[in-house]
Amino acid sequence: MLISRQGTADKPIFVIKDPASGRFFRFGETEHFIAQQLDGATSPETVRERVAERFGISLPPEVLDQFVVRLRTLGLVTDRPPEADTPTAFSLGSSTGSSFSSLRRSW
Repeated sequence: MLISRQGTADKPIFVIKDPASGRFFRFGETEHFIAQQLDGATSPETVRERVAERFGISLPPEVLDQFVVRLRTLGLVTDRPPEADTPTAFSLGSSTGSSFSSLRRSW
């Protein structure tokens, strides 16, 4: 995945291109930050705490879950663990409490 930071310093936008599909995705700073936390070792509670610390907002569990479902719908989250030689994916371990296990690094 190719990631390009655009926008302004106070309102960045992250444009992601999935070379496999040719699709482009746009994420705001908060969404991009959340996606980066999905590393297989970080629990949803920790993700929510980090969002609160960094952005000063409360992220309800159901909103985080909906975001992950949306990532799955877009094809950015898969149920397969990444292959060792595939730098475009990383694991989301069971600590997430969700039914997904890997996220394609597309943001």
